[in-house]
Amino acid sequence: MDLKKEDKIVSNLGIPSSFGKTYSEDEKDATIRLKHATREQYKLIKTKQQKKTELLKNIKESQSDNSDDDDEFDDDEFNIDSIPVSHELILSGEHKKLVSSISLDPSGARLLTASYDSTFKLWDFNTMDINSHHPFRSVEPLETYQLHSALFSPNGKQILAIPRYTKPKLYDRDGIEIAEFSSGDMYLVDMKNTKGHTAEITSGAWNPMSGDLFATSSNDSTVRVWDVNNTRSQRDVIVVRSKGSRGNKVRVACVTWFKNDLTIPPIIAGTDDGSIGLWDTRNESTRPSHFIESAHSASVTAIVQRPLSQTFATRGFDGVINLWDSRQLKSPVLSRSGVKTASEDGNDIIFDPRPSTLGQYLLVGSFEGKVHVLDTSDLSTLMVIEDLVSSSDHKSFISSISWHQGLNQIITGSSNGQINVLFSPSTSHKGALTSIEKVPRRKYVDDGNLGTVNISAAGLEADITQAREKQEERLRINKTREHEDLSNPFKSKGNYRSNRSDSVSFDKTQNKGTVWNIPNQSYVRENVHLSELIHEDPREALLKYAEKAEKTPVFFKESDYSKRPLAETESEDKIKVKKRKNK
Repeated sequence: MDLKKEDKIVSNLGIPSSFGKTYSEDEKDATIRLKHATREQYKLIKTKQQKKTELLKNIKESQSDNSDDDDEFDDDEFNIDSIPVSHELILSGEHKKLVSSISLDPSGARLLTASYDSTFKLWDFNTMDINSHHPFRSVEPLETYQLHSALFSPNGKQILAIPRYTKPKLYDRDGIEIAEFSSGDMYLVDMKNTKGHTAEITSGAWNPMSGDLFATSSNDSTVRVWDVNNTRSQRDVIVVRSKGSRGNKVRVACVTWFKNDLTIPPIIAGTDDGSIGLWDTRNESTRPSHFIESAHSASVTAIVQRPLSQTFATRGFDGVINLWDSRQLKSPVLSRSGVKTASEDGNDIIFDPRPSTLGQYLLVGSFEGKVHVLDTSDLSTLMVIEDLVSSSDHKSFISSISWHQGLNQIITGSSNGQINVLFSPSTSHKGALTSIEKVPRRKYVDDGNLGTVNISAAGLEADITQAREKQEERLRINKTREHEDLSNPFKSKGNYRSNRSDSVSFDKTQNKGTVWNIPNQSYVRENVHLSELIHEDPREALLKYAEKAEKTPVFFKESDYSKRPLAETESEDKIKVKKRKNK
């Protein structure tokens, strides 16, 4: 046989043909791996760009010497290459339920994902390669309680876990638990006297200026500021009411910090009735500095600040996205409707964090499994990123989005547990690009996985599947027969009696001495040993040996019986007299 053909057959079977490196030629070339990661599932909305192009043509025809307007429109024109979506890395099969939040440490080396499967997972891009995309740690903070979010601190040294419970938890960057914060007494009416939340926490956020403070919101109508050095009680309590401070208490749906030059920046919170409030946490007053009633007609799901700006965006269950200016909060600067959300955790909206664009784009996840790229100048759609979930899974939606400034990569999480890392080889750095370009680990003959065979290449997969199906069919038939035997009263009785280890064997075929396959008394008396003992009186059986025991004693001699004294009986009076004499 030709050596090349023989090597090809051996390689198809997954058996190593030589020592040392065993990865394929395709895996050696990073460009080929990047080609496999290319995606084309995005739709460019050209409405705005076409209008600009037509306007430029009209200007050129009328004023050929005027170049100022031309330059103005060219600078504002949307460039598809500026959004890193040309390639993707899919991380699937780890989370079993909705991915509620995505966070990266400041360096971008570690990825943190939280899910409704009650776990958060830590991924390291530097240790992953094209053949291994698995988290290095999975943590379950509170058993079956779902997680709203898990967030890296601004310095990347700690992790804040927000379960659907009354206690937030703190971990180090390796997933080792540091502390669990206290909960409050639910029977206290005044929330200021409680040391923690008395109802489910809805969201949490780190102070962007410090790694020691974080805020949480809850269904107990409070926003609490915590210090990581004090786990027994919160630092500040803000009781949120409708109509600012005049109305009734209302549930708080989301909370975030409004970053500015202050060490302790203000806090913005959204409520279930669609209101938005802003509080200054430098003083102990619970009155909001600004309060917007009915900012949304439904619950506010998300609040996100534009980088290096005084503006922020809010999103609600009413399908409306509002853009606000913190210096003028009477009405939104821009508003857009028709972008519905299915995520209640509010992690499906984010601004472009790059300093070069200064939040020019706003990424919004939708319940259709797509990501809309909006222009913040008018909130129009510039691009739609499609096919982030399986085409057969029509019920899945985008539940969380993150965009890392240093990596220039977009990470999305969906309701089916899938995670997509979008990037561009020309503009992205490290992260998923590192794991794809990384040469797979060298495999040696003494590696355990080399003893396996590729059953698909060897043609054995069909046979193994068929054998497994036959075994399952056999088990199903046996269970059906057992069920039929139990449902038949005569058959079940016979089986029960015949399977007993101490049962009486009798001739069932000829039915001798039986009635309905059950032995009668005469058959038992004749064939079963000692069967007559059931009718014998035990007292009479013992008295049979009384006379024999007197004639031939075993334990005592006959003379001993006569010498034995009888029991003496004394009255109580005699006993008392004896006791007095002895004294």
